[in-house]
Amino acid sequence: MMETQISQISQEVSCEQPGLLKRIWWAAASPGKLMGCLAQKPRVLFGLILAAVSMDVLYISRMPLYEEFTRNTLYKTSEYMESLVGQSMTAEMVEESLPKTVIQSLITTPFAMIASLLFITLVYFAILKIMGGQGKFKAYLSVMCYSYVISALYILLVIPVSFVTGSLHLDIPLTSLAILAPEEMAGTFLYGIMKGLDVFAIWHSAVAAIGFVAVSKLKKPYVYSVVAGIFIIGLLITGVGAIVAKAFI
Repeated sequence: MMETQISQISQEVSCEQPGLLKRIWWAAASPGKLMGCLAQKPRVLFGLILAAVSMDVLYISRMPLYEEFTRNTLYKTSEYMESLVGQSMTAEMVEESLPKTVIQSLITTPFAMIASLLFITLVYFAILKIMGGQGKFKAYLSVMCYSYVISALYILLVIPVSFVTGSLHLDIPLTSLAILAPEEMAGTFLYGIMKGLDVFAIWHSAVAAIGFVAVSKLKKPYVYSVVAGIFIIGLLITGVGAIVAKAFI
């Protein structure tokens, strides 16, 4: 009993003031230690900023590729509108609207990323609270914020790789099973599932699961089941999305 108390006191002391760089490193290398600290002292500012700017960093650093991606999206949207109402954008209209569309995207993306982070945190918070979990919303948000370090690592990987592949890999994640799939599978439900089976997405979910255990104080099997269930739901949505995207194109 005395040894357990000493261990708990030692852990609390070691988690009082972890620096930012240490927290970033722990997110990837020692998530259990990080999440134990965050459960005691939640921190969200860095994660919110990271989520807000990371995608824009990718877009801005590889602007020619992003402009081409946006151009192709405008053409596909135009083709879809033509199939619905018989109206489409000319090449001149696409090029004229391209700069404005790119700027609007750079402005709205940070807000969309933060909104997405808050929403998924609220989902986990509600479910784990219903299951009897402890902790406040800020603690759950801190878990998601520092889990996002894994997503940021993926973006750092994509930037140099994009110089070789000539793609931002926005549609098919670079580290997903779909990258190995034959082209004829595109647009199928299985192909969508394979897109969701991404190394960094699984890593991100694993780190989040460790954090939710630390924050909620629930048993690991319960928390891991919730995280796995939401991940599977995401896979199903991605699978349906692949079918819809093919119909859209």
